[in-house]
Amino acid sequence: RQGVRSGGEWLQAQGGRTIGLETMPRTIENIGFYAGLGFLPGHLTITLQRRDPRRRGPLTTRLGEVESARRTAVLAECRALSSQVAAGVDFTREMVLTIDLRLGDATLLRSTDGTLRAFALWHTAPLAQGRPPEEVRVLKLVAPDTETAGELLAAVEREAAAIGLPVVSVRCQGAQQSLFALLVAEEYRVHWTDLRLTYTGHAEPPVQGVLLSNWEI
Repeated sequence: RQGVRSGGEWLQAQGGRTIGLETMPRTIENIGFYAGLGFLPGHLTITLQRRDPRRRGPLTTRLGEVESARRTAVLAECRALSSQVAAGVDFTREMVLTIDLRLGDATLLRSTDGTLRAFALWHTAPLAQGRPPEEVRVLKLVAPDTETAGELLAAVEREAAAIGLPVVSVRCQGAQQSLFALLVAEEYRVHWTDLRLTYTGHAEPPVQGVLLSNWEI
């Protein structure tokens, strides 16, 4: 209990506006434990998978392909877009670490005039040491609407097919009902669920569009 309290206090002292965690929904002991500390249950995070991704979707660029001199500007575009969709949200630190540690990459979807429309951060590094890469895991996704998010995920499937990985996984929050319905229609299948809990007074910000974000390390 003290460890959780101390962690929450540290996050508040650092100015954290959303404080929460995810746990297995069937583990009632965990839910009761965290509820006693002020964490309130919200929606599920649903992991969906599609096997044999298709070579489809628009041609896009990847953050890892951007020369270092331009990368700061591209990251600023990503930060501005995520802040438009949900105030204060910034995934650029995770994006930089992903590139630096060679965990994966980010797919950038642009309009014909070059404006950034959407982006998705994904990992290919295996979850277990010593195992080969098996999937592309979409961990962060920002888009103004469901249609654009679907176009972006089609581009991620193209990336997966190009690098020879047979599975694309998406961690979709249950609040994104339209995107969930689209994924099911596109033959993604439910693989896992987690229950998201947020600390009292530190709920997630309102979302104007599509925002997916994993909360596990």
